[in-house]
Amino acid sequence: MNLYYGFSMGEILTAIVSCAAIVLIIVFANKTYKRSEYYKSTHCPYMKALFNVGSKGEYLTYKALKSISGYKHMVFNCYIPKGENETTEVDAVLIHEAGLFVIESKNFSGWIFGDEKQREWTQVLPKGRGQSEKNRFFNPIIQNRVHIKWLTRYLAYSDDIRSYVAFSNRCTFKEINIHSGDSKVLHRQKLKTEIERDINLSSTRLSETEVDKIYEKLLVLTNVEEAIKLKHIEGVKAKEYMCPYCGGKLVVRTAKTGRNTGKQFLGCINYPKCRYTKSID
Repeated sequence: MNLYYGFSMGEILTAIVSCAAIVLIIVFANKTYKRSEYYKSTHCPYMKALFNVGSKGEYLTYKALKSISGYKHMVFNCYIPKGENETTEVDAVLIHEAGLFVIESKNFSGWIFGDEKQREWTQVLPKGRGQSEKNRFFNPIIQNRVHIKWLTRYLAYSDDIRSYVAFSNRCTFKEINIHSGDSKVLHRQKLKTEIERDINLSSTRLSETEVDKIYEKLLVLTNVEEAIKLKHIEGVKAKEYMCPYCGGKLVVRTAKTGRNTGKQFLGCINYPKCRYTKSID
């Protein structure tokens, strides 16, 4: 038995065959992936769709919904035009003969706390030894309502349109309070079942031609130029430094008293009339 660096010829051949099989599987999967509507909308590389947190969440949403019956199309990362040369980015839209289903994807882990009427929700991540990290994020229900507002105007669409906020299956809903019936917050694993239920309840019936026209009108807003994407990102960042309560500018301040003495934070320029603060982290 010949040995090469401690490995037999049989072991080496087995390793080569295994590597070749893995490569073939990846090549085949990539070809299949490039025929998907997710790729047509995003042109996201296959490996990024598997390992990038945001892209993976959207791709899993596509995989969850692609088997829904009925005539349909899907678009992702759609930059809907707003006033003043701005855009709002919609994560996913299912265009179905039973109407439009607009999905905000949140590929989060940890504990999620939120109220439909609050501007910000909270993600809590355990750090060990009884410690945790809290992160604030914009209320996704409000976020999706904004998407639907501009989507409706762009399409001049008045039929059935529904809102869903789909969180990763890795997170836990600790306290989610929904007061109205126009939005649903759920784990991605329940998204298909919930949409199928709403399809059966819908009285809307779009023709295949109508579904195709909406799809074509939205598809052109997905593969947009990098300049448009960068402008959208800059607009989002600018809003992050505006006070959510009074609209004033947030400025860097330094705590002078208390346990955070010496630490910097963002405070509203209209203090003391407005006492909103935000952690720089």
